Amino acid sequence: KATVSVLNWPLPRTAVMRSLAHALTPPFPKGVRPFQLLSKKPAGANSYVMRFALPAVGEPADPAASLGSHGVKYFVNGEKEGAPGVPAVLQKSYSPLQLASQQGYFDLLVKAYEYRPGGGVAAHLANLNVGEAGAFKVKNLRDIHGIHALGALVTKYKHIGLIAGGSGLAPLYQIAREALDGAGAAGRTTVSLLFVNRHEEDILMRDALDALVRAHGPRFTVTHSLTAAGPGWAGGTGRGGPALAMAALPPPGDDTLVLVCGTDGFVATWAGAKEKVDGVKTQGPLRGFLKDAGYTGAMVYKY
Repeated sequence: KATVSVLNWPLPRTAVMRSLAHALTPPFPKGVRPFQLLSKKPAGANSYVMRFALPAVGEPADPAASLGSHGVKYFVNGEKEGAPGVPAVLQKSYSPLQLASQQGYFDLLVKAYEYRPGGGVAAHLANLNVGEAGAFKVKNLRDIHGIHALGALVTKYKHIGLIAGGSGLAPLYQIAREALDGAGAAGRTTVSLLFVNRHEEDILMRDALDALVRAHGPRFTVTHSLTAAGPGWAGGTGRGGPALAMAALPPPGDDTLVLVCGTDGFVATWAGAKEKVDGVKTQGPLRGFLKDAGYTGAMVYKY
């Protein structure tokens, strides 16, 4: 029987295992369900690819259960930011890695950042043991310029550019997989990934990326750039700019889409900040390196 782990902060882990009924009562919002961890594999510095079973714990077995193109939110009891010791429900969104058609499980890339009051959700998730269950809620489908299903996205655009900063790789990796290996992949879409990290050891899922390059050759290219490269690094350096965009990504055009994911500052540098309109986050005007490289707002999507 799977159990939901509820951490008593701060770290290191001193978990108290509680019953599902207790862990999933309020203040967790409606729709939060327990999903059991099947496996956890290292994916880089303080990072893991974590596989969770479908359907949720306690639901009838269904070999066809699939997350499709949906993301998830992970919930945990923690402390209110700026008010240590004050209980609060914390949450963090994750984009899965597996193909949208995958049945029976979903995979998440989890980087365990250090604990801080009001944060540390990823550290809690990364500390789950195989057999335990995490509390997740399935999110609504993301709207990417009017497209919701990843299969439709990769059939509309012939050229897809991906700009990832650190763990911002996760949703972009799923799009790459969908374009290269998904049910809608017809061998026509090219994918170009620009992956920016600080140190070489910060490059997440490097083996998986190298495997995609080997499997798909010229249809999938990866350009690495490090902002604090060591003396033995032979790849690109620096945070980027219009010249790197033009060298590593498909050129601007009606059949090109470039997606950017990373910290708010990373996204703003490359494409301009997202903006809130009447309390709702919007894409905001295109700015930054991509505008300087000749792209338009219709060619760019910001996570």
